[in-house]
Amino acid sequence: MIEIELLPVDEQESALGSTLSGVNHLANALIARFEGKYGTSSLKDLRAAAREQSKLPPVLTAEAVRKAHDALILVAKKKTRYTARQAVNYPEGKVVWKSGKVAMPTAKGNRSIPVRQPPGGWGGVGFPLDGHAVQLVERAGRYFLIPAD
Repeated sequence: MIEIELLPVDEQESALGSTLSGVNHLANALIARFEGKYGTSSLKDLRAAAREQSKLPPVLTAEAVRKAHDALILVAKKKTRYTARQAVNYPEGKVVWKSGKVAMPTAKGNRSIPVRQPPGGWGGVGFPLDGHAVQLVERAGRYFLIPAD
């Protein structure tokens, strides 16, 4: 599996942590608001509630809505809550490779974050996650991008 390690500096690391916790917190708030009555509400109502509550960029608000919708509809039999550091998906084209860095929206605005490149690059193929949806994940205080497909 392709795994790209991000090498954020202090402020960028804070932005990545805020992104994970912000998306998951909003998803949990939406789940709590619509739990037990989502069958009578529509996805449109969920999106409207998210826009009212969210201070996140639209792409991250949409991810929180997707997570809440999945929890309310797809796994309605069990209570689902997301941890603060659970992975966040980015749709194709929202994380852009720019010579040794990735440009991506975070909870604190767009950031350009350095990545660890293998010696010699990626074999002349360019950035291996170009054209793919990706997940931002945290493991042991380190941040990675992996394919979401």
